[in-house]
Amino acid sequence: MKRFSWLPRLSRRARIVRNFLLAAVLGAAVVLALGTPPLTKYGVFRRLEEQYLLTPSQLVYRMDKIVSAVYVTQGDGWITVGKVDTLDGGGTPFFHHFGIITHVLPRDSMQVVILPESTEDGSTVIALWGAPEEAAAGEIALTLEEIEPWSDILRWTVPEREVFSAQAAREGDWFFFELPPHQDHPDSERCIMDVLWDNVSFVEEAGSWPYRLTLRDAKGDVVWTGSGETAQGNAGLRART
Repeated sequence: MKRFSWLPRLSRRARIVRNFLLAAVLGAAVVLALGTPPLTKYGVFRRLEEQYLLTPSQLVYRMDKIVSAVYVTQGDGWITVGKVDTLDGGGTPFFHHFGIITHVLPRDSMQVVILPESTEDGSTVIALWGAPEEAAAGEIALTLEEIEPWSDILRWTVPEREVFSAQAAREGDWFFFELPPHQDHPDSERCIMDVLWDNVSFVEEAGSWPYRLTLRDAKGDVVWTGSGETAQGNAGLRART
């Protein structure tokens, strides 16, 4: 084979480095050609929004936990609520992400939504959109009822009905109420809110429960009060990477 004499002769170490760099460049080109998978949980959520044409959107709330995250975004006429879980790579050093959009709701009316994941301390977060402009603070009472435990092995009892409440101040156009579980149950009984979040099917079904809402202006005067049921899950849009 004819060798070009003007090319420098590389040492063995230099050839290894050269080949490694060429392989890295080629690998990056292949990944870009196939579509780079998102590496973050929010990247997965954004990819899921794009897949279902829910962009452009603005992130208005996020809850980050070790293996999961919840996001609330708003677009031109809609509200999106969803969750992303990080799953074990199944023996590989990589992780998989599973994302689901539980709600796509119109912005032209009041929306009261239970977010599809509890906080680190087990609280339930309720997002409120569409409150009167003069509302500066509010209080919500949520009724959870008829929630069955996912297993009866431990023989705990569960109340048929419990009411949880919380207050919140306005954050831009939104209210986010964080309702903690009750701590005064006997040892043989579990709080119904804990049972709700033990039931993994909640994210899939995104159930609806009664609430009572009172909103006040900056002076403390009531500007709106009423009741209803939290938004039923209506999307069920999923993706895995």
